Amino acid sequence: MISTNDINVFLNSNNYDIRKSGNARWLDQKVTYDVSSIIADCVLNYIDSNENSEFTSSDIWHSEYTANNILAIFNKPDVNEQKMKNEYDKFFSQPLLFLASSKVLTLTKKGKRNFYKLNNRDMLEFIAAREYNSFTFTTMYIEKVMRDSDLWPEFENFFVNQDKDSYNKLKESFGNFLREYTPINGELEPNRIFTKVINPLAVSRRKYGTKGGHISKSIISLSDLQYNQPNFRDLHTKKPKDTSRSDWATQLNQSVNILRTTYQIGKVKKFLHNYNKEYRNNQSEILDNWSVGSATQMHHIFPVADYPEISDVIENLIALTPTQHLTKAHPNNNTQRIDRSYQKSLLLSKLANIKDNLSGKTRPKIYDFQQFVNVVATGFDVDLNIEDDDYEILINIINHYYI
Repeated sequence: MISTNDINVFLNSNNYDIRKSGNARWLDQKVTYDVSSIIADCVLNYIDSNENSEFTSSDIWHSEYTANNILAIFNKPDVNEQKMKNEYDKFFSQPLLFLASSKVLTLTKKGKRNFYKLNNRDMLEFIAAREYNSFTFTTMYIEKVMRDSDLWPEFENFFVNQDKDSYNKLKESFGNFLREYTPINGELEPNRIFTKVINPLAVSRRKYGTKGGHISKSIISLSDLQYNQPNFRDLHTKKPKDTSRSDWATQLNQSVNILRTTYQIGKVKKFLHNYNKEYRNNQSEILDNWSVGSATQMHHIFPVADYPEISDVIENLIALTPTQHLTKAHPNNNTQRIDRSYQKSLLLSKLANIKDNLSGKTRPKIYDFQQFVNVVATGFDVDLNIEDDDYEILINIINHYYI
């Protein structure tokens, strides 16, 4: 498992200056963090299942694993339908070009065809492990490309000033740059790429970005960056006061792609399990009389059935032993029940582990403080506006809720 420092080392070992490469396709329309993550997952599966280390976009496209997952997760027509050929070509080829441009893969052209090979497995595994990892890598890569290309000062100016003038200046400079140093002409294509560049950077800084060709009227959110398939967090999912939690969960389940969410839950559980095994010696995240043994159970603190909107959020998962899971978290092995007193203990322990992770120097940082705030706010059905790293107030809120 790698850290952001490892990503920096990898990125700093490469020069991504567009003035030298002339690469116009280092980022493109279908390159979203969620699509890149699943394409990386498909590439890993293909590499591990085939002796031939070289592959094409078509090889990934037509693999059994890809067909099953693309069909289910992105709710797309059969990958073999002829009329979808052009759409699928972009869906697979653009993320692969992104991975090659960033040097995660290597690219060799043979005639008109692109052939890929694995260049850095650690980076590919990181991107494939969960969508948020893919977002992290993408934003760090974008910033490195802009710095190497000497465009970063314009971006810094915009993120400091956040006004129409700095936005227009940045957008104009970016378009002129692409037209001068890449084969791109006209206005439309630079504007499309500009959106893909500025908005991930805006999300990582909680800033305004671009929308409809103008500076956005609100802070860009992570869901704004996704491919066109909604999930629970995309639906402005604050439960109406007059709607029961069970009815609200049912409404959400009818509005989203359940298979995609199930896939993401599986990935985030696997990610937490691997992290806990590698960096915490497979210990439970809460030490008590039932914590003897390996923590093999990735438990939802707030249950999936009642809180689907935070079901694939790692801050809502905690590693437990089987005894803790089926004796304390779910009394009498009844997974439809939860122990409120133990739920409180789980939240406090998770918060302590998040603090330890975010303040540590050696382990990869896998959590986000504000994501945990959102987990608590959703679970308690309250509005919370808490400053970063204000752990004490969260502890007080949790303790007060369970009085």
